[in-house]
Amino acid sequence: MRLLTALTVSIFALSSHAALAADGHSHGAGKVQIALDGKQMSIEIESPAQDIVGFEAKPTTDEQKAAIEDALAKFQQDDFFTAPAAAGCVRDNVDAELHRHGDHADFEIEATYTCKNLAELTELSTIWFDLFPGTEELDVEGISEYGSFDMEVPAGQNRIDLSALQD
Repeated sequence: MRLLTALTVSIFALSSHAALAADGHSHGAGKVQIALDGKQMSIEIESPAQDIVGFEAKPTTDEQKAAIEDALAKFQQDDFFTAPAAAGCVRDNVDAELHRHGDHADFEIEATYTCKNLAELTELSTIWFDLFPGTEELDVEGISEYGSFDMEVPAGQNRIDLSALQD
C-alpha cells in the first residue's frame, strides 16, 4: 500500500510539473490530486498565486510580502477539505510553499490525513472557493487501489465525489 502512495505522489508530481512546463498555469484554475492508501489520504493542491493573493510578481511592498505570509499561514491553519465524520479523518501534516517560474508563481500545498474508516470516505467538502474567490474551478484527480477519476469542480460546487475510489 505504501508503494501505491509513493508511486501516486510521484506520478502526480511528474504530471503536474510536466504540464506546468508545457502549458504554464491557468489563472482561475487550481489543481488537486487526491490519493487514498490504506488508512492514509494525501491531498496536493497547486494554485496560481494570482488566485490566492491577487498578484504573481515577486513581492516588493510590505503589503505584498504580508499577503504571501498570511496565505502560507492560512494553509497551515485551515482545513480546506473536510471528510464525512464517519470516515474519522485527522490531518497529520501540511506543507505549503510558493514556487516561482519566470513571471509566474504558484502556491503548492501538500496535506496528509489518517482516516479510521476509508470506506466511509465517499466525498470531500471544500471551502476553497469561499476563501479564494479568484478560483473559478478545481481540476481534481483521484487515485486509490480501487480506481481513479478526473473531474472539474466549478466554483459554487463545494463537494467532490470520491465514490470511484472505493471498493
